[in-house]
Amino acid sequence: RAGSDRVPVCCSGPSASGRGYAGWITAGARDDPVIRGDRPGHSCHAFWLVDGVVQAGLHVNSWDEGIEPVQELIRHHVRVDPARLADPSVPLACGWPRESRRRALA
Repeated sequence: RAGSDRVPVCCSGPSASGRGYAGWITAGARDDPVIRGDRPGHSCHAFWLVDGVVQAGLHVNSWDEGIEPVQELIRHHVRVDPARLADPSVPLACGWPRESRRRALA
């Protein structure tokens, strides 16, 4: 629905690993998602981008940040620098003013 603040979300039920997915992967999305975190240790985020804008994201056992900041990036059409998005030292949820969110991770 155009103009909606709703971002589709799917989360796993009780299991050994927790996962949450938000957004839609569209035909123009990168085939190689941007990975952030400890992939071998099974605690990471994956992001699918179209023209530098986050379209979808997945978290695996990333309970410190979870899926909410991923939804915010999608909801506000934030344009990101993939290298900074992959850097866990750059917080996903910085509380940027809405108008500056497009530049925050660029």
